[in-house]
Amino acid sequence: MALWQTLGMGVAGAAASAGLLIGAPHQIDTSVAAPDRHHLAPELVEDSHCGGAPVTTDPPAPAAGGGSPGEAVQTITVTVPRTAIVAVDDLGRIVSASTNTGCAPQVGDDLYYRHPDGGLTQAPTDELAGLRWVGDFTQRGVQHPQP
Repeated sequence: MALWQTLGMGVAGAAASAGLLIGAPHQIDTSVAAPDRHHLAPELVEDSHCGGAPVTTDPPAPAAGGGSPGEAVQTITVTVPRTAIVAVDDLGRIVSASTNTGCAPQVGDDLYYRHPDGGLTQAPTDELAGLRWVGDFTQRGVQHPQP
């Protein structure tokens, strides 16, 4: 199974994560959804590393004694970008959100809006600042409804 299937992103999400989709910018209308997003919200559940220092993307140190004398050792490092997919309605209000990090969407994630027609557009991550999220984001790739 491919990584994009494991993360539940689908082909479009994998292409978006790879930066292959380019669309017109779309602004989330947080002013319309903001009052409802703060009073009926269930709890937020995240992995223990969330809310603190960002997850490191530094490559791991080579293993000591990586093989027999004279044996070539090769290390391969893969970095999966922190990605948030935020579904919006026709008015630009947030409907649901998912990430591949175990954390709620946050500034610094690669942010994509999923539109009602299924299209994805990349968006600036500073639009995530100050938003309050709900749902169990430890379930990576699962869309969590937002009030």
